[in-house]
Amino acid sequence: MLRVLILAYDFYPLPSIAAQRPYSWYKYLPKWKARVTVITRQWPKEINDPADYLRDSEIDTTVIESSDKVNYIYSTPYKSSLSDRLILRFGINRFALFRKFISFITSIFQFLFFSVDSKSGIYYEAEKYLESNKVDYIIATGEPLILFRYAHLLSKKYEIPWAPDYRDAFTNYQGGKFKRPFLQKVLQRVYIFFEKKYVTGSRFIITAAPGYAKIIARAFPDKAIHVVYNGYDIADEEGLRK
Repeated sequence: MLRVLILAYDFYPLPSIAAQRPYSWYKYLPKWKARVTVITRQWPKEINDPADYLRDSEIDTTVIESSDKVNYIYSTPYKSSLSDRLILRFGINRFALFRKFISFITSIFQFLFFSVDSKSGIYYEAEKYLESNKVDYIIATGEPLILFRYAHLLSKKYEIPWAPDYRDAFTNYQGGKFKRPFLQKVLQRVYIFFEKKYVTGSRFIITAAPGYAKIIARAFPDKAIHVVYNGYDIADEEGLRK
């Protein structure tokens, strides 16, 4: 049985399209005789306000769930970032420029220091999992790019092949995320550097549509790219095993 570890930030019960792809990996890969473990963050099950997503998790330890005692979901605690805490305390309209500056700095230094990375609980839980469990592949699925860093580091440390799963064409070769030209150019250069560094060491690339594959191929022309459509048709079993 193929053993797959999936790193995902967006995941059920988060009601978003971004969460559906990693959830379908968890639900349907076992039909192709794969044993799947997902490591994600805890998402609140009841949301009264969008800011609820920014609060610290109600449970401060990892929650482990399974429907069949074979495939598991590890949901790690979330700790609010400084930007999160400012929104929770003062609202979305106050300190906007300051929060953007914090986000800009964090977006860069998260690739160097776990201490400024609010999502690092996923990495540490994966590291702990791999200390006592054998895995054949690691898949880092969806945004943010920091998941690729986790998979890259875990792959090197435990000598496990990994694959980035682009749920769309979000490669940073396509543009930046900040409206201001200077910040956009700086952040884009940083993201391009790290994306190239991480993805170059992967075994292959997975994406959700042929059109996305063409875009990604321009950034990584030497990488094999396998298309696995969004939804429930896991048709590329042989490609995933190469």
